[in-house]
Amino acid sequence: MSIKAFPAELRILQSVATVSGVRDSLKAINTDKLSDRAIVAVAENNSLYMLRRESTTAESLPDIVAPVAGPGRWFIYSSGGSTGATGATGADGTDGATGATGATGATGGGAFDPIQQQRFYDETSALTPDGSIRAPYTDFATFFTEVANQTGAWELTLPGRSLTVDAPIGDLTTTPTVAFQGLSANGTILDDITIQGQTSDPRFQFEDLTLTSLSISGAITFVRLEARNCTITAASALATVGGAVRLVNCTIGDVNLDGLGWSVSDSTISGAAQCNTGVLRDCNFADGSSVTFATSLELWNCTFGSGVTLVCNSSQPLTMDMMTYANLRAAGVTFPDTTPTLTLRPHGPVIAGMTGTTVSVTTDGILQVDLGVPDPPAEPLGQVTASFHSPSPGTTLVVHSAEIDAAGHVLVNVLNTSGTTQTAPDPVLYTIVYQPRVTP
Repeated sequence: MSIKAFPAELRILQSVATVSGVRDSLKAINTDKLSDRAIVAVAENNSLYMLRRESTTAESLPDIVAPVAGPGRWFIYSSGGSTGATGATGADGTDGATGATGATGATGGGAFDPIQQQRFYDETSALTPDGSIRAPYTDFATFFTEVANQTGAWELTLPGRSLTVDAPIGDLTTTPTVAFQGLSANGTILDDITIQGQTSDPRFQFEDLTLTSLSISGAITFVRLEARNCTITAASALATVGGAVRLVNCTIGDVNLDGLGWSVSDSTISGAAQCNTGVLRDCNFADGSSVTFATSLELWNCTFGSGVTLVCNSSQPLTMDMMTYANLRAAGVTFPDTTPTLTLRPHGPVIAGMTGTTVSVTTDGILQVDLGVPDPPAEPLGQVTASFHSPSPGTTLVVHSAEIDAAGHVLVNVLNTSGTTQTAPDPVLYTIVYQPRVTP
């Protein structure tokens, strides 16, 4: 299906007086030039309506309005009810939305704002298989009753308020994609999502909302979770649940999905997160946060606050780039259980200058000079080469060899090739090339 481009002025229109009528009504608007999901306010019932261009649902005034000309149907998007003087309950009141003049709404959304959009995509389903919008639901329990054991994918567009899910997501018999679309992470708050009883491998998507509690239980053994622009306060799953998690631009709190592999980017770890394997890119670890990993962890271009911990119980692999490693050491990140096996990539040699004190070497002798710990630190017992920094302290003194001891000190062996004692005055400058430290 081709999609036309619509200017902004054809997406949110000026208000009309009535739902139906010859002039100045919602029904009289020609929808041919309007975009899908265009919005119009109707003064008669103080409500917003959204256009669904592909819908052919039968007209049912005032909830569903068929235009006189043009495609689609208008669906009531936010019902405000009658207008009161001041509005006692405020924006989140049980009697509907309120404004400066106080919309009280005897026929408003009640304790639960309706699910504003729900579409089925499976062509074999009896529930609007053409993908057109259903009439709004007033509670999650009713919605989940209809989608249980249905095939295909479905999506929800949620209103901007706190929503309590009053029924678990039961068995979906195939491999569905289930999408929850909010208004913003601060605008839509979804409470107590429970996924249980799945016999297939479902995929759940969350976007632009706050998810206060997510739990996965029952017979399900594999699940795919995706979240974008979300705040995930808490989540947990049985140890028998495996699968994959993909998080983009999220704030991640106490999320214990230790049987799943994580892929996280542009996000903040704010609590205690637990994963099986994890790949984190361009992420920030907030003060006091932690990540526990069961198998392996990769960190790329990450930053750390104070008091951050990385936890593994058997020296599991920890891979990171040099910048992340520098940030980790500067922030004092600790490993309270076992020390992971650290790998740095890309892993190149470090070239540095170091200064030693006066060198005096007897005839044909070798003097070992301790230059101390370089910056950044060297890998204990690692490889190193050394030479005198120009100008050379003398023609008969040469660097014979160099090594790094167990404490990470650079030791340079200076050889006197002449028949008399040779002395190089303080300071003696050296150039060293060495392997940087890869163990904490």
